[in-house]
Amino acid sequence: MIIRRLLYLLIFMLFLLVGAISQCVAQVKITSISFGTSYIPASRYIRPTDSVKTKFTSEQHHSWLDVGISLTNKFDTATGKVRMLTANLRGSYTRLNNKLYTDDVFPGMLLATDFGIQYYRSLHNRWSYSVFASIGVNSDLKHVSSNDIFASGGIIFIKSFRPNLSVGFGLIAHNSFGTILPWPALTVRWQMGSRYKLQINIPDNGIGLLYNVSVSYATSRSHYLTLAFRPRQISYDVQLHQLNNRLASYWELPIGPESRWKLAGMELFAGGGLMALRSFQYGEKNISKMFEKYPAHRLAANLFVNAGVQIRF
Repeated sequence: MIIRRLLYLLIFMLFLLVGAISQCVAQVKITSISFGTSYIPASRYIRPTDSVKTKFTSEQHHSWLDVGISLTNKFDTATGKVRMLTANLRGSYTRLNNKLYTDDVFPGMLLATDFGIQYYRSLHNRWSYSVFASIGVNSDLKHVSSNDIFASGGIIFIKSFRPNLSVGFGLIAHNSFGTILPWPALTVRWQMGSRYKLQINIPDNGIGLLYNVSVSYATSRSHYLTLAFRPRQISYDVQLHQLNNRLASYWELPIGPESRWKLAGMELFAGGGLMALRSFQYGEKNISKMFEKYPAHRLAANLFVNAGVQIRF
């Protein structure tokens, strides 16, 4: 019963946001285009049965694209209240070069797409809220069906204690693990002086369940350094010859420094660090199997590098 109510709530939120879009089509404009890539060298496969590193290796390439769209942006000069409706079109492509494997353990390629909308509104006494929802297709493209559709949505209430400190909390619902599940949401923004900033977003903007815990240091007005921990969980519908379970739950735990340069209408970034964990678990989209443990097919920890650009209009 709870799962069904969460599903109805998610559908209701989507209808509300789509209805709001229909009232502001004339104001639609692209505000940003971001794209980037990351690379992880060949890493050894760790068997789930005995946690032994094998001779089998996987090399990973990942590319992504994000288009930001402003649907409406209203500011009441009398009250100072803000209302914003935005959208994002996202896509990512992952290529795994698997070598020496005798069985199908990891898919060769994975494609994820996502359309998300977000409504933000300020309230009284420095309170505001944000409602968001997204839907997309995550697949290995061998057989695309309704099983490849993944959705999420939620709401966060935000309190601005001071101009440099805001904290938010809320709830999201998603089907990344095969069925609709509730998940806590948290956001913290703390600007410490003119140079340091702490940012916590659970979830963060992106495909799947993305988390961001980062501390930034501004070396100048146009450059800052960031130490970031950004775990990500994303599910795909896949077909592997040796496995009957099609719900592939992928986890990664990257941590490392990142450097960003702000230019005229553009922002460049480059970084790297340690990919502490990459894990695939193959389960079933079945509520009765929701809490069942599946073997974790892992890749050994390795270094990673990434780079990208954001163009603002």
